[in-house]
Amino acid sequence: MNTTVKKAPPKKRARSKAVATVKRKPAPVVQEPQSQEGQIVGALMKSIESGSLQPEQLDMVLNAQERILDRQAKQEYFADMAICQGEIPSVLKNKYNEQTQSYFEDLESLNKQIKPVYTRHGFGVSFNSAAPLVEGNVCVKATCSHRSGWSEEFTLELPVDDKGIKGSVNKTGVHGVASTRSYARRYLLKEIFNITTSDDVDDD
Repeated sequence: MNTTVKKAPPKKRARSKAVATVKRKPAPVVQEPQSQEGQIVGALMKSIESGSLQPEQLDMVLNAQERILDRQAKQEYFADMAICQGEIPSVLKNKYNEQTQSYFEDLESLNKQIKPVYTRHGFGVSFNSAAPLVEGNVCVKATCSHRSGWSEEFTLELPVDDKGIKGSVNKTGVHGVASTRSYARRYLLKEIFNITTSDDVDDD
């Protein structure tokens, strides 16, 4: 009896696939140009580390740096102020004064029309009381600050608005002071940003 042995077919070898390796060059590092402040500080630190800067010279360098930074901040302040004033429209008067028979803009309306413009250019305005030159008057100080770090101060002193056009008292002491402060704030804002007013919404 003959036995036939069947051989298993040979296994197919898996073909190796060639994998292409792509070498990527690292992106060049782009250094941002240093600001004037950064250049000054860098030069100062090198001088200190090298020992070439004497202690008495340090104050001179720091004072010079402060003057340079102040000048730069002041330039930015007035550059943005010029742009800001060019964008602020003539403010519409929205109230009527029966005593003077004239229109005026109240503080709320004034802020609503100009605040979005001057804050967009990095300005902020704060108000505080100041000592009056004349006893009994109300003195308001406005500080106009800019994102550059520069600020300008403005003051306005007024007598208390507690009388009507005929000279008779028409307000309490508290209301008179509040009215005067509101009036001062309106006129300080108009002075800071060189604002004009208009009776007509279509007035150019």
